Amino acid sequence: MFYRQGLGELERGIIAELEQLRIYDCHEHLPPERQRLAVRRPLGKGEVPYLAPESQRIDDHPDAFTLFSHYCQHDLYTAGLDKETMAKILWKPGDLDWKWRVFKPYYERIVDTCFCRSAHIAMERFYGETRLTDGNYRRVSEAVAANSTPGLYRRVLRDACGIEKCINCDYDGESDEDGLIAQTIWVGEAGSFAELTELFGRAPASADEAA
Repeated sequence: MFYRQGLGELERGIIAELEQLRIYDCHEHLPPERQRLAVRRPLGKGEVPYLAPESQRIDDHPDAFTLFSHYCQHDLYTAGLDKETMAKILWKPGDLDWKWRVFKPYYERIVDTCFCRSAHIAMERFYGETRLTDGNYRRVSEAVAANSTPGLYRRVLRDACGIEKCINCDYDGESDEDGLIAQTIWVGEAGSFAELTELFGRAPASADEAA
């Protein structure tokens, strides 16, 4: 893996041992796998990505750009890519040649960020490429699409990453993905005294109660 480059024998040995550990992942934002494999509606102006209700979805056709559709979106926006164009590249089906032509100059500005590094590690691990290039974006897109089949979470999270269970912070918990996902329960939050009063139906009687 490219992230081992430049490491000495001791460092490589430590990483090799760490990779044998089984993990309880304490914080994820995962939709049900069936939705991850299905489709997402295009973003409206000013929206952040989220999975749409069944009636609003369109065929998503995951491709190489899907790998950069989570936190890398913020790097792309900072690099100057407007949100409307970014939505067409990351979350909508479209011509791969057009996507790459528009994506490439912004990608080159973010290619060494920590978010992009994570995407590259995943891309190398699962698709054998360390970076997107003129010569491989179609091949990676085909591999991403081919891998988007039932069992994706098990293959990636449990088999490849050694994760026994994920504590998931989003969505409705309709499936535990064969014991892989443990869903948190959303209770509520308040960011002001007025919101606390609304949440409780009355003003908190003390600081301890508010906490």
